[in-house]
Amino acid sequence: MPRADRSPLPVALSLLVALAACDSSREVSADVESRARETAEAAKQTAEAAKQTAAQARDSVSAARDSVSAARDSVAEKTAAARDSVSAARDSVAEKTAAARAWAGDLTDTGELSSTARGWLTAGSDAAKDGAAALVLRGEQVAPVTVSVARSLAEAYDSETVLEPVYQPIASPDDEPATGNAKADAAIQDMGRVELIDGLSVGFKDLTSTSTKARVTERGYLVLWRRGDHLVGFVYRSRSAIDIEKLIAEAPRLIGLVHEGIDEAPE
Repeated sequence: MPRADRSPLPVALSLLVALAACDSSREVSADVESRARETAEAAKQTAEAAKQTAAQARDSVSAARDSVSAARDSVAEKTAAARDSVSAARDSVAEKTAAARAWAGDLTDTGELSSTARGWLTAGSDAAKDGAAALVLRGEQVAPVTVSVARSLAEAYDSETVLEPVYQPIASPDDEPATGNAKADAAIQDMGRVELIDGLSVGFKDLTSTSTKARVTERGYLVLWRRGDHLVGFVYRSRSAIDIEKLIAEAPRLIGLVHEGIDEAPE
């Protein structure tokens, strides 16, 4: 039986379908390749950003290390400078004390007043039995404190000036501190000059003497105030004339040195 001829239409359709499938496959493949390239590019950029972040982190760590190192060096330098400053201050005080002892040889290391200061106070107390000079003479120096105050006051020494500290509990015969304090306040008010300095009533009494032993004319002032139940102050000794106005102007600094020495004294 003769074979029937195949129609060209179905064949053409099959070819068209096959061609369409090939084109679609190529498009899909191209799209996949494009997405893959985009993904690879994004991954590359992410990796590059990660590298930059890591580099920045390394730089930050390095900067932090440098900062810590600089801070450590700064602390070390400041510590060394502070030690040098303390050492220089000690040397300066030692030099000033040695220079003062060269002419004020009766200064004591025990916190007691010198024979010169006591001589002045004795002469002053003869005129006023209940005056400030008499109170200081009758009082007892608190040696640990006066030694500490003497070290502090040494900062104010020079070739012409020394200061001897006064720190004594105020005696109260009737065991009533208020009575003793009132007598001390009255004695201070009777001193030659009284000034209100940093809330304190500070008395200044002129003391004048000639040391024939050392053949040096000295002048002095008793500077006194009350701190709680204690008489506090110093005997200001100088080989030159004392300007009371300058002494009063300098008093806040000197009072500060006295209080510093009291606060730093051992219990």
